Amino acid sequence: MPDNDQVSILEVGRLQAEEIRITSRLGDPAQDALVDRFLSGAARQASDARAYAIEWTGGRVPRGLELEGKEIGWMQHGVVKDADGQQIGFYERLRDNAGADGRLQSVLVILTGPRPEPGTSPTP
Repeated sequence: MPDNDQVSILEVGRLQAEEIRITSRLGDPAQDALVDRFLSGAARQASDARAYAIEWTGGRVPRGLELEGKEIGWMQHGVVKDADGQQIGFYERLRDNAGADGRLQSVLVILTGPRPEPGTSPTP
């Protein structure tokens, strides 16, 4: 995925622990409602959750894509795992094999757990 220049990543929402305040800003009311619904579900699973809309051309899994210092290793059955096989969040597929060539993919990824501090890397 690092060599794929057709990747778009947009943080579209955040759930904050202090108060459950859900914000999303995709600009499409239907997709904003989807983000809001998934962030609400994340509230039951994590104290801090971030939503990312990811779009790329290629295979169904953005393997090797890095989000918040964590490399996506696998996505299946709504679960996102890092390169070491640890669950780091969940996802909803927005586009599957779309576009003129059938290679356009799009997912909404919800990362759970604490966000790494700027300038730090995840512990091995």
